Amino acid sequence: MPSAAFSTPPAAIPPPPAKPGKGALLAIVAILVLAGAGLAMWRPWEKPAPAANSNAPLQTAQTSQPESQAAAQPAGQKPTPAAQPNSPGGSKTAANPTAPPTRAPTPAPTQPGLNASAASVAEDVAPLNETSPPEPPTPQVPKPAVEAHDLGLKLLSENRPDAAIEQFNKAISLRPEWPPAYLDRGRAYQKQGDCPAAIRDYTKFLQMRPQNAFGHIDRGQCYVRLSDDNHALQDFNAAIGLKTDAVNAYFGRAYIHMRRNEFRLAVADFDACIRFAPEFISAYTGRGNAKRKLGDEAGAQADFRHARELKK
Repeated sequence: MPSAAFSTPPAAIPPPPAKPGKGALLAIVAILVLAGAGLAMWRPWEKPAPAANSNAPLQTAQTSQPESQAAAQPAGQKPTPAAQPNSPGGSKTAANPTAPPTRAPTPAPTQPGLNASAASVAEDVAPLNETSPPEPPTPQVPKPAVEAHDLGLKLLSENRPDAAIEQFNKAISLRPEWPPAYLDRGRAYQKQGDCPAAIRDYTKFLQMRPQNAFGHIDRGQCYVRLSDDNHALQDFNAAIGLKTDAVNAYFGRAYIHMRRNEFRLAVADFDACIRFAPEFISAYTGRGNAKRKLGDEAGAQADFRHARELKK
């Protein structure tokens, strides 16, 4: 029986693809549009921007320079680098890495000042016109030195201390060891307000005339104006020891007692001033202020009233 011939069935032919619907076409178009937009924003030739952090402003301040500072730099000169931030381990600066940190100045200790009542004593300081008697020149003093000294005294009495100092300088140059020239030049410096220079001349004078009370009084007044009360007291005490009726020494010492709020001691010294100079107006004013601080208002008013009467 003849074998039946088997034939390979033909391959199935796939059906033709279905045409996309309208919705599918719209989805494809949307995808293409988004892809094109992404390509337009992607720029591979540009570096990515650094991520923002808290140090960004500090780095900008270190590497950039303000326009006003850059404009101030001369042409051809390198710009001044900005100050570097302080390191955690110290307080070094860019200008001087080894410089210690700047400290605020310590205020100078204040000296005990005058209270309201004692301040009027300071304003009323008008020492009694108490000067040393003129010392006659010895024969060793050249006549030109004496003439220069006398002219200096005349100029000083005319309130011309600058011109007086010139004459005293001339007298000293002609006779360097003549004491009166130093004393009176010191008074001219004191009238100028140059107390350190006056103290130098008074000290030179006292080295040659240590027993002269007036040199101590004048130097003590300069120390008072420099608020050096300790040295002033030494001079006033020395003057009173040499001359018990040294009114200006008592007055200067009373002024220091007022400044130190030692009002009973001040009253005692003002009493001495009035005892030796009954018409010394400033002594009454000062004693009145001291009595007021001690609570003696009646006594204070009596002193103020007497001072007003003396001024008439």
